[in-house]
Amino acid sequence: MKTARSGVQGELKICIYTDTFFPRQGGAQVVLHHLATELTRRGIKVVVLAPHFRGDEICDDDYEYRVVRFKAPGSKKIGNRMVLLDLLRLYLSFKFDLLHCHAAYPQTFVARSFKRLVSVPVVCRPHGNDIVPDGGIRKSRYVEKRLRLGMKSVDIFVAQGAYMKSVLMELMAPENKIVVINNGVDNNILTASQNMAGSCGHYALAMGRLSSVKGFDNLIRAMAKTSDPKITLKIAGHGPDTELLGTLIRKLGLNERVELLGHVDGEEKVRLLKGARLFINSSRKEAYSNAIVEAIAMHIPVIASDVGGNREIIEHSVTGLTYPVEDTDQLAEAISVLWHDGDLRKSLAEKAYSSVRPSSWRNIATQYEEIYRSLAC
Repeated sequence: MKTARSGVQGELKICIYTDTFFPRQGGAQVVLHHLATELTRRGIKVVVLAPHFRGDEICDDDYEYRVVRFKAPGSKKIGNRMVLLDLLRLYLSFKFDLLHCHAAYPQTFVARSFKRLVSVPVVCRPHGNDIVPDGGIRKSRYVEKRLRLGMKSVDIFVAQGAYMKSVLMELMAPENKIVVINNGVDNNILTASQNMAGSCGHYALAMGRLSSVKGFDNLIRAMAKTSDPKITLKIAGHGPDTELLGTLIRKLGLNERVELLGHVDGEEKVRLLKGARLFINSSRKEAYSNAIVEAIAMHIPVIASDVGGNREIIEHSVTGLTYPVEDTDQLAEAISVLWHDGDLRKSLAEKAYSSVRPSSWRNIATQYEEIYRSLAC
């Protein structure tokens, strides 16, 4: 079945293969959606091959790009073979010029077998926490071995930042095959940010999937240690730890100071950012935080755990404040200091904005297209 790719310079067809997608919420899904949307608007034909998990209600009619679903495998060991069949069927009907693996595993492992049958180049953009040291994949020698095998089939890796580039190189990805492309920022946020410089919000804000890796339990404990009862916190997001975090808030007597908002997006997210006095990222592991960059785009000063990709975005006391990841005392102190010091908030926000200079997804999609065309020609 080995088939030569078309190599067209005009019409370009891309398949983005992912192991997670809407209605499930998270940074990986948001990145994929924005990228696929902007690529489509640039005239590229995009099809997303995404799982359908049992119990999920899906509606894929509103996307500007095409979505094809496969049954989410109960076992990745056996299920990968089934996804390969779905990928082959999609190729026969769509004849895409390039396969974009949206995560390193199991996508690249499936791509390894696919590439033996179909001659198309492969791009891999890892999520981040899936392949970082001590991440879920790296805890299993069997799975990490399959990950490394799959990575050998990749023509170009896209890392969100310098930290993720170092992780890929530690996994033996050749440096000359790694391109760094930061994540983009929603145009609604970039537009709203034009009038945000120097504003003073009314609450601290945190956003992300409510899971242990995001460290919201530590953030809530730190809030209990802040001395000023007027300091309040809103946490936007949804996930498996929602009930656990709600219980912790009640146990610490923080019902009047800490609020779980659930998932927010679009204009609701913009309004939430507009009202924030400071932003907090309390992650135990972080590849490259979309939420931090969005806060910086809105001129909101940031407190971040001193881990992974946070270190390349936030320089302590220059572009934000950092703290040792499990140290709730230092986090509480950072919150109190930044809450009360308006001059410090302004200085950190201005320097962070000039340093990071958030880019639109339109510009980010252009960089991806350049990679795609260089491989497909």
